Amino acid sequence: NSMLKYEFVSGCVENVNTPFTDDEKNTACIVVTTIEHLYLSLGISLPNERFVIKKFPKGSMLPRFCLARNNPPALTNFICISMDKLSYWCQAIFQLGHEMTHAAIHYNSPPNTNSTSWIEETICEAMALFFLNVFFINWDKIELSKINPKYELHIKRYLEDELSKVGSEKLSLCRNYDELKQIDADSQTYREQRENEMHELYKLLNADNVRGLLLYRWYLQSDPLLLNTAKYRKAFPHNAAVSYLCDLQDSIFSKETSEAD
Repeated sequence: NSMLKYEFVSGCVENVNTPFTDDEKNTACIVVTTIEHLYLSLGISLPNERFVIKKFPKGSMLPRFCLARNNPPALTNFICISMDKLSYWCQAIFQLGHEMTHAAIHYNSPPNTNSTSWIEETICEAMALFFLNVFFINWDKIELSKINPKYELHIKRYLEDELSKVGSEKLSLCRNYDELKQIDADSQTYREQRENEMHELYKLLNADNVRGLLLYRWYLQSDPLLLNTAKYRKAFPHNAAVSYLCDLQDSIFSKETSEAD
């Protein structure tokens, strides 16, 4: 009863094709439909349309969510993943959790809005960890557990490894608009600038606050780099994840004001 109609296709780089085997299609399908059903249970729905997932050789490109309108002649929005094969399930959950979150944000945002990178990448990275944890906790209920009942220990280790990475705190230490603009521009290249803050956001995530977080584009200012934090907080008054995001931005501008005084 999934709403998106998944199609798994080969990506091609320098004439190298990486088609999905039947086993890989099965793995990818279980991962994305588990994520989609969880989003549905949290009040985040995805549309009833065809959705393409392309597999590219590892390292040939960054995993990403692509809009058809930005990628002619694509007829549908699609996700690119970067893996030679999907036998490493942890990485499949991690990449697909991240990219499915971009898709979920897109389909639940005002029409024709774009990603605000410093916010959206931080949310998607935190949600990738959230999904690793969901798969770890619920492993015996997930179809892949029939193939490998003990695999949740690998997922736990993968999650712990991700959480052990230490960032530079550049986002927390950011002092003004120009610095934030630079962090936004670098958000996919230098993820460590937001790593610690992303981990803090992850620790606050629960079933009650994910939806508010994914609706962030409804609360952007006319300058899409910035949230209208007062409006956003008011819409989700008891949402610790939304509050944390708003606190990050507010602290930047309180520093800028105090330096100007």
